[in-house]
Amino acid sequence: MLFASAQAAETYGPYKAKVLRVLDGHTVQVDVAIWPGLSKEIKVRLLGVDTTETRGRNVPACEQQAGQSATAFTNNILRGETFVKLSDVSLGKYAGRVLGNI
Repeated sequence: MLFASAQAAETYGPYKAKVLRVLDGHTVQVDVAIWPGLSKEIKVRLLGVDTTETRGRNVPACEQQAGQSATAFTNNILRGETFVKLSDVSLGKYAGRVLGNI
């Protein structure tokens, strides 16, 4: 008999993370304290946030403007926040980026 198992993606955190910069409306670069005396700089795609892209050859001007507005919004939300709590961390589908909540 064949059993199918539906496993939820394993998540990690919370971690203390230093906000380095906002890359776009849904991606931030942080320095995450993984262990005492050990940290890792990484890009985090914010879970539940989907914005238009601001760069690319075929991105229409209206989408670029919307993406720039989303980036400004994320910058405003994180302005003054040196450290954030990063939780629900899992691997993203693009190399070098994880998914998570701030």
